[in-house]
Amino acid sequence: MTARSQGRSIATTSLGGALAALSGLLVLLALLDPGARPGFMPAATIALAVGAALLAVGLGGTSIVGRSWVCRIALVIFGVAPLGFELYSAPPPWSVAVGMSDIWLVTIATVLTAVAVARAGVLRGAARWALMVVAIDAVVTAIMSSVLLGTLPLLYTDWQLASVRPIALLIWGVAVALHGRWPAIRARGSALGDAWRRTTDVGGGATETETAQDRVNQR
Repeated sequence: MTARSQGRSIATTSLGGALAALSGLLVLLALLDPGARPGFMPAATIALAVGAALLAVGLGGTSIVGRSWVCRIALVIFGVAPLGFELYSAPPPWSVAVGMSDIWLVTIATVLTAVAVARAGVLRGAARWALMVVAIDAVVTAIMSSVLLGTLPLLYTDWQLASVRPIALLIWGVAVALHGRWPAIRARGSALGDAWRRTTDVGGGATETETAQDRVNQR
Protein backbone atom coordinates (compact mmCIF):
# COMPACT_ATOMS: atom_id res chain seq x y z
CA MET A 1 0.00 0.00 0.00
CA THR A 2 1.40 3.43 -0.96
CA ALA A 3 1.64 6.25 1.53
CA ARG A 4 -1.20 8.06 -0.23
CA SER A 5 -3.56 5.08 -0.21
CA GLN A 6 -2.65 4.34 3.41
CA GLY A 7 -3.48 7.93 4.32
CA ARG A 8 -6.85 7.63 2.55
CA SER A 9 -7.55 4.36 4.37
CA ILE A 10 -6.77 5.90 7.77
CA ALA A 11 -8.89 8.98 6.98
CA THR A 12 -11.83 6.80 5.88
CA THR A 13 -11.56 4.62 8.98
CA SER A 14 -11.36 7.69 11.20
CA LEU A 15 -14.45 9.27 9.63
CA GLY A 16 -16.44 6.02 9.74
CA GLY A 17 -15.49 5.42 13.37
CA ALA A 18 -16.32 9.00 14.32
CA LEU A 19 -19.78 8.68 12.77
CA ALA A 20 -20.39 5.39 14.63
CA ALA A 21 -19.32 7.06 17.88
CA LEU A 22 -21.61 10.00 17.14
CA SER A 23 -24.49 7.57 16.64
CA GLY A 24 -23.89 5.99 20.03
CA LEU A 25 -23.63 9.40 21.69
CA LEU A 26 -26.89 10.61 20.16
CA VAL A 27 -28.74 7.48 21.32
CA LEU A 28 -27.41 8.03 24.84
CA LEU A 29 -28.61 11.63 24.75
CA ALA A 30 -32.02 10.43 23.58
CA LEU A 31 -32.18 8.06 26.56
CA LEU A 32 -31.25 10.87 28.94
CA ASP A 33 -33.80 13.26 27.41
CA PRO A 34 -36.78 11.41 25.86
CA GLY A 35 -38.13 14.72 24.60
CA ALA A 36 -35.14 14.99 22.27
CA ARG A 37 -35.68 11.51 20.86
CA PRO A 38 -37.54 12.64 17.69
CA GLY A 39 -34.48 14.65 16.66
CA PHE A 40 -31.64 12.54 18.00
CA MET A 41 -32.71 9.06 16.90
CA PRO A 42 -33.03 9.76 13.14
CA ALA A 43 -29.70 11.58 13.23
CA ALA A 44 -28.13 8.63 15.08
CA THR A 45 -29.37 6.07 12.56
CA ILE A 46 -28.20 8.17 9.61
CA ALA A 47 -24.76 8.66 11.18
CA LEU A 48 -24.41 4.91 11.74
CA ALA A 49 -25.55 4.11 8.20
CA VAL A 50 -23.02 6.47 6.61
CA GLY A 51 -20.25 5.40 8.98
CA ALA A 52 -20.85 1.70 8.34
CA ALA A 53 -20.88 2.26 4.58
CA LEU A 54 -17.52 4.06 4.74
CA LEU A 55 -16.00 1.33 6.89
CA ALA A 56 -17.31 -1.36 4.54
CA VAL A 57 -15.87 0.32 1.45
CA GLY A 58 -12.50 0.98 3.08
CA LEU A 59 -11.19 3.51 0.55
CA GLY A 60 -7.52 3.10 -0.21
CA GLY A 61 -7.13 -0.21 1.60
CA THR A 62 -8.72 -3.30 3.07
CA SER A 63 -12.08 -2.95 4.81
CA ILE A 64 -12.17 -3.48 8.59
CA VAL A 65 -13.97 -6.79 7.90
CA GLY A 66 -11.37 -7.97 5.40
CA ARG A 67 -11.89 -8.66 1.72
CA SER A 68 -15.06 -10.74 1.95
CA TRP A 69 -17.97 -9.09 0.16
CA VAL A 70 -20.42 -11.04 2.31
CA CYS A 71 -18.94 -9.45 5.43
CA ARG A 72 -18.90 -6.04 3.78
CA ILE A 73 -22.59 -6.39 2.93
CA ALA A 74 -23.28 -7.47 6.53
CA LEU A 75 -21.49 -4.33 7.76
CA VAL A 76 -23.63 -2.15 5.48
CA ILE A 77 -26.82 -3.88 6.67
CA PHE A 78 -25.67 -3.42 10.29
CA GLY A 79 -25.60 0.31 9.66
CA VAL A 80 -28.50 0.77 7.24
CA ALA A 81 -31.18 -1.64 8.54
CA PRO A 82 -31.95 0.41 11.71
CA LEU A 83 -33.19 3.14 9.37
CA GLY A 84 -36.20 0.88 8.79
CA PHE A 85 -37.41 1.64 12.31
CA GLU A 86 -37.23 5.37 11.67
CA LEU A 87 -38.34 5.68 8.05
CA TYR A 88 -40.95 2.97 7.58
CA SER A 89 -44.08 2.11 9.51
CA ALA A 90 -45.97 -0.96 8.32
CA PRO A 91 -49.77 -1.06 8.51
CA PRO A 92 -51.19 -2.74 11.65
CA PRO A 93 -51.70 -6.24 10.23
CA TRP A 94 -48.01 -6.40 9.26
CA SER A 95 -46.34 -4.11 11.77
CA VAL A 96 -45.26 -6.84 14.20
CA ALA A 97 -43.98 -9.17 11.48
CA VAL A 98 -42.07 -6.40 9.71
CA GLY A 99 -40.66 -5.08 12.99
CA MET A 100 -39.44 -8.51 14.11
CA SER A 101 -37.94 -9.20 10.68
CA ASP A 102 -36.01 -5.94 10.88
CA ILE A 103 -34.82 -6.75 14.41
CA TRP A 104 -33.50 -10.16 13.40
CA LEU A 105 -31.95 -8.77 10.21
CA VAL A 106 -30.04 -6.21 12.27
CA THR A 107 -29.09 -8.89 14.81
CA ILE A 108 -27.70 -11.32 12.23
CA ALA A 109 -25.83 -8.54 10.43
CA THR A 110 -24.39 -7.26 13.72
CA VAL A 111 -23.15 -10.71 14.75
CA LEU A 112 -21.60 -11.36 11.33
CA THR A 113 -19.94 -7.94 11.38
CA ALA A 114 -18.54 -8.36 14.91
CA VAL A 115 -17.12 -11.80 14.09
CA ALA A 116 -15.69 -10.56 10.78
CA VAL A 117 -14.01 -7.57 12.44
CA ALA A 118 -12.47 -9.84 15.09
CA ARG A 119 -11.30 -12.44 12.55
CA ALA A 120 -9.95 -9.95 9.99
CA GLY A 121 -7.43 -8.58 12.48
CA VAL A 122 -7.26 -5.25 10.66
CA LEU A 123 -8.10 -3.42 13.89
CA ARG A 124 -6.53 -3.84 17.32
CA GLY A 125 -7.64 -3.55 20.92
CA ALA A 126 -11.07 -2.10 21.66
CA ALA A 127 -11.59 -1.35 17.96
CA ARG A 128 -11.39 -5.09 17.29
CA TRP A 129 -13.45 -6.43 20.20
CA ALA A 130 -15.91 -3.78 21.44
CA LEU A 131 -18.38 -4.56 18.66
CA MET A 132 -18.83 -8.01 20.24
CA VAL A 133 -20.69 -6.29 23.09
CA VAL A 134 -23.01 -4.67 20.55
CA ALA A 135 -23.59 -8.08 18.96
CA ILE A 136 -24.38 -9.76 22.29
CA ASP A 137 -26.78 -6.94 23.15
CA ALA A 138 -28.48 -7.35 19.76
CA VAL A 139 -28.96 -11.09 20.30
CA VAL A 140 -30.38 -10.63 23.82
CA THR A 141 -32.70 -7.84 22.62
CA ALA A 142 -33.94 -9.93 19.70
CA ILE A 143 -34.64 -12.90 21.97
CA MET A 144 -36.44 -10.76 24.53
CA SER A 145 -38.51 -9.21 21.74
CA SER A 146 -39.48 -12.63 20.41
CA VAL A 147 -40.73 -14.30 23.59
CA LEU A 148 -42.91 -13.39 26.52
CA LEU A 149 -40.87 -11.60 29.19
CA GLY A 150 -42.40 -13.84 31.84
CA THR A 151 -40.75 -16.92 30.35
CA LEU A 152 -37.23 -15.65 30.89
CA PRO A 153 -35.44 -14.76 34.14
CA LEU A 154 -33.73 -11.79 32.51
CA LEU A 155 -35.59 -8.51 32.20
CA TYR A 156 -33.81 -6.55 29.50
CA THR A 157 -35.94 -3.42 29.47
CA ASP A 158 -34.42 -1.09 32.09
CA TRP A 159 -32.76 2.16 31.01
CA GLN A 160 -29.39 0.95 32.29
CA LEU A 161 -29.52 -2.12 30.05
CA ALA A 162 -30.90 -0.16 27.12
CA SER A 163 -27.75 1.97 27.30
CA VAL A 164 -25.41 -1.02 26.76
CA ARG A 165 -25.53 -0.84 22.96
CA PRO A 166 -24.95 2.93 22.57
CA ILE A 167 -22.13 2.92 25.14
CA ALA A 168 -20.41 -0.01 23.43
CA LEU A 169 -20.99 1.62 20.03
CA LEU A 170 -19.52 4.89 21.32
CA ILE A 171 -16.41 3.12 22.67
CA TRP A 172 -16.02 1.10 19.48
CA GLY A 173 -16.45 4.15 17.25
CA VAL A 174 -13.84 6.18 19.15
CA ALA A 175 -11.38 3.26 19.04
CA VAL A 176 -11.92 2.83 15.30
CA ALA A 177 -11.58 6.57 14.69
CA LEU A 178 -8.21 6.61 16.49
CA HIS A 179 -6.96 3.41 14.84
CA GLY A 180 -3.87 4.10 12.76
CA ARG A 181 -3.33 7.46 14.44
CA TRP A 182 -1.78 6.18 17.68
CA PRO A 183 1.83 6.56 16.45
CA ALA A 184 1.19 10.21 15.59
CA ILE A 185 -0.65 10.77 18.87
CA ARG A 186 2.17 9.17 20.87
CA ALA A 187 4.78 11.19 18.96
CA ARG A 188 2.92 14.43 19.60
CA GLY A 189 2.45 13.56 23.26
CA SER A 190 6.17 12.76 23.57
CA ALA A 191 7.06 16.06 21.90
CA LEU A 192 4.79 17.99 24.25
CA GLY A 193 6.30 16.16 27.23
CA ASP A 194 9.82 17.01 26.09
CA ALA A 195 8.86 20.64 25.57
CA TRP A 196 7.32 20.80 29.04
CA ARG A 197 10.44 19.26 30.61
CA ARG A 198 12.69 21.73 28.80
CA THR A 199 10.54 24.59 30.05
CA THR A 200 10.74 23.21 33.59
CA ASP A 201 14.51 22.79 33.33
CA VAL A 202 14.91 26.36 32.10
CA GLY A 203 12.82 27.60 34.99
CA GLY A 204 14.85 25.55 37.45
CA GLY A 205 18.12 26.83 36.01
CA ALA A 206 16.91 30.42 36.28
CA THR A 207 15.94 29.89 39.91
CA GLU A 208 19.37 28.43 40.74
CA THR A 209 21.09 31.36 39.03
CA GLU A 210 19.03 33.86 41.00
CA THR A 211 19.87 32.04 44.28
CA ALA A 212 23.59 32.11 43.52
CA GLN A 213 23.40 35.81 42.69
CA ASP A 214 21.64 36.50 46.01
CA ARG A 215 24.46 34.76 47.87
CA VAL A 216 27.06 36.89 46.10
CA ASN A 217 25.15 40.06 46.96
CA GLN A 218 24.92 39.06 50.61
CA ARG A 219 28.71 38.71 50.78
